Amino acid sequence: MSKKKAISNPLDEGTCEAKSRSVRRSSPSTSTTPDSESVLKGLSNAWKQWCAMMKKSGVWDGSANPEDWECIGLRLQKFHPPTHLPHEEIHAAAMALSKGKALVEAALKWDNPIIGAGMTVTDVVRGEQWRFVMAWGGLETIVKTLLRLPKRNGIKDDQMRSFVDSCDLPTYVPIASPNKSLKDLEDWLAKGEKNGKYEMLVFLGVDAGDATAIREWLIEGHGIESWPSAMKLSKAIRNATGHGALLPAKVSGWGLRKVIQRLTLDLGQLVAGAIEQLAKID
Repeated sequence: MSKKKAISNPLDEGTCEAKSRSVRRSSPSTSTTPDSESVLKGLSNAWKQWCAMMKKSGVWDGSANPEDWECIGLRLQKFHPPTHLPHEEIHAAAMALSKGKALVEAALKWDNPIIGAGMTVTDVVRGEQWRFVMAWGGLETIVKTLLRLPKRNGIKDDQMRSFVDSCDLPTYVPIASPNKSLKDLEDWLAKGEKNGKYEMLVFLGVDAGDATAIREWLIEGHGIESWPSAMKLSKAIRNATGHGALLPAKVSGWGLRKVIQRLTLDLGQLVAGAIEQLAKID
C-alpha cells in the first residue's frame, strides 16, 4: 500500500494547541463596544478550537479517513448550500481560511500604525486606513471561501446577510451617524453625478452602491445598527480608500477616524464568529 502524501500545515504547532473546553461568546444581552484585546482573544480562542478539530481529523497531515474528510466538509457547508466537496477543495478552503485569519490578526495587532515619512496626523490616519484595508482583505478572503464566491467578484448585500446569518455573533453595538452638514462630502459624492450615477467615483473604483452607503450614513443620518450594515459600510470605505478616492485629509475632516478604528474591530469579530461557527460542536 502506498504511503499517503502529507499535506503541509501553514500553522505552527503552538498555534494549534487545543483547549479542553470550547470557549463561548458573550451573551448578546451583555454586548458592549469591542476593544482590540477582547477581539484578539476571541479570534485566538476560535482559531484554537478550529485548529484542534483540523489536527484531530488528520486533514493537515493527510491521515484523515473518508469520514473525517466528510466531517470537515460538512462544517464548511454551514455557510453555503450542501454539495459534495472533494478533498482538494476542503484543503484549499482550509488554507484560505488560514490566510484570511492571518491578515485580520496582523491588522488587529498593528498598534499605532503610521505610513509616511514623518509623524504627522496624515501619516497616522493613512496608517489607520491601511490597517482597516488589511482587515477587510482578511474578512473578504474568508467570506468568499465559505460562501464559495468567485475571487474576482465583489460581495453583494444578500451575500453579506447570508454570511452574518451563518456566524456566531453577539448583538451588534450601533454606530451613530455624525449627523452633521458636510458640504465638501456632498461635493465629493456628486462629482460627475449623472442620472443618479457617481461617474467620477466609479472611475476611481468606487461603485454607486458604495457611494450610496456612505451617503446614507454620513449625510442622511442612518445609523449602522446591524452586522450586515457594518459590512456594507466597511466595503464602501475600503473601496474608497483602496482606489485613492478617500484621502487621509477627508477622513480627518469628516470625523471618520474613530469609525474606521471601530470597523476594524468589527471585521475581527466577524472573522472570529465565522471560525467559531465552523468549530462549534453541534
